[in-house]
Parts: sequence; structure tokens; C-alpha cells
Amino acid sequence: MVTCNLSSRLTDPEFQKAHPKQHATQLYLVLVLETQLYLVLVLETQLYLVLVLETQLYLVLVLETQLYLVLVLETQLYLVLVLETQLYLVLVLETQLYLVLVLETQLYLVLVLETQLYLVLVLETQLYLVLVLETQLYLVLVLETQLYLVLVLETQLYLVLVLETQLYLVLVLETQLYLVLVLETQLYLVLVLETQLYLVLVLETQLYLVLVLETQLYLVLVLETQLYLVLVLETQLYLVLVLETQLYLVLVLETQLYLVLVLETQLYLVLVLETQLYLVLVLETQLYLVLVLETQLYLVLVLETHNCI
Repeated sequence: MVTCNLSSRLTDPEFQKAHPKQHATQLYLVLVLETQLYLVLVLETQLYLVLVLETQLYLVLVLETQLYLVLVLETQLYLVLVLETQLYLVLVLETQLYLVLVLETQLYLVLVLETQLYLVLVLETQLYLVLVLETQLYLVLVLETQLYLVLVLETQLYLVLVLETQLYLVLVLETQLYLVLVLETQLYLVLVLETQLYLVLVLETQLYLVLVLETQLYLVLVLETQLYLVLVLETQLYLVLVLETQLYLVLVLETQLYLVLVLETQLYLVLVLETQLYLVLVLETQLYLVLVLETQLYLVLVLETHNCI
């Protein structure tokens, strides 16, 4: 208002004519006052810019703190994942030991010919392994979902950072913030690469476990084949034993037939001997009769001789 009043008086022609020196002095004072007001305005503008810069720096600090907390959370998640991996390896080792025990049990069962119990145990073991594999796949799916959510959160934070960076690029610290953003992006890419490598390692571990399971199934198949061959061999041996038994029975039968033949021969010889004895007896009887006849003839002759005398 003072400037406006002074300006109106300085532009008044009558005042200029009446007070020429005062007009020049007042004009100089007005110029000085306007200069000071301009400087005050410039200073207020600079203070406002400084305040805006401090506010943006504070927001950047808050965002970096949040990113640091996110990195700490990811580190803790990674440690939890490492612990779960170790527990999983311990479980795999216990499972392998259990499989060794099962194999010994199977061999023992083969020794005692308890094939049905062995098959039940093998089936339960395979079902247990399938259940373990499904549980592991479910845990991997849950972990991938959590990692995907963390990635979405990081993407949202990254978009917020990009938006604030675009608003902040109007100021002098554009280059430095851009470098900070590039560095954080590189760190993020390194973290993503490490996560992908870890997932590849987990996948290779699962493929290895699948290969181990297939190998065990193949060994079980080989063992069943061997058992089948043993059964076939025992069957053949049994058939051989049956054949030998039949041959032995045939031999016994032939021996009995031979003995019967020998007995019949002996009986025939006895019959022949009895016949010969009977003939001898008949011959002796005839000889006896001849002797009796000769005796009678002799007596007759003696009697005739006596009569003749």
C-alpha cells in the first residue's frame, strides 16, 4: 500500500513540479523498498524450496527404511527356507534309513517266505513316499505363493518409488536419486536371480528324489523278478523231485515184479521137484511091486521045485 501511495504521488505532475528533489528521493526510496521486497520474496521462495527438499529427503529416508525392512524380512524368509531345507534333508535321510530297514525286512521276509506281508509293507512305504512328495509339493506351492506376494509388494513399492522419483526429478538431486534407484534395481535383480537359482536347486533336489524313488521301484521290481525266478526254480525242483519219486516207484514196482517172477520161478521149480519126487515114488513103488512079483515067482519056483522033488 505504501508503494502504491508513493507511486501515485510520484506520478502526479503537480507534485513533481512542486517538489523536484523530494520526488527524486522518494523515487529512490521506492526503488530500494521494492528491491528489498523482491529480495524478501526470493528468500521466502528459497526457504520454501529448502522446506520442500527437506520433505522429499525425509520421504526418501522413510522409503529407504521401508525397503531395508523389506530386505530384512526377505533375509528372514530365506533363513526360514534354509532351515526348512535342512529339516527336509534330515527327513529325506530318515526316509532313506527307513527304506534300508524296509529292504532288510523284505529280505528277511523273503527268507521266511512271508511274501504277502512284504508286499503290504512295500505298498505302505510307497504310499508314504507319495504322501511325503505331495506334502513337499504343497509346501513348495505355498512358498511360491508367499514369494509371489512379496514380489507384488516389492513391485508396488517400486512403483511408488518410481512415482516419487518422477515428482522429485524436478529438483537438483535428480541424478543422485536416479543412481540410488539404479542401485536398488540392481540389488532387486540380484535378489530375484538368487531366488531363481534357489528354486532351480529345489527343483533339481525334487528331480533327484524322484530318480531315487524310481530306482527303488526298479530294485523292488528286480527283487520281485528274482523271487519269481526262485519260485520257478523251486517249482522245477519240485517237479524233478516228483519225477524222481515216480522213477523210484517204477523201480520199486519193477523190483517187486522181478521178485514175483523169481517167486513164480521158485514155485515152478518146487512144482518140478515135487513132480520128480512123485515120479521117483512111483518108480520105487513099481520097483517094489516088481520085487514082490519076483519074490512071488521065486516062491512059486521054490514050491514047484519042492513038488518036483
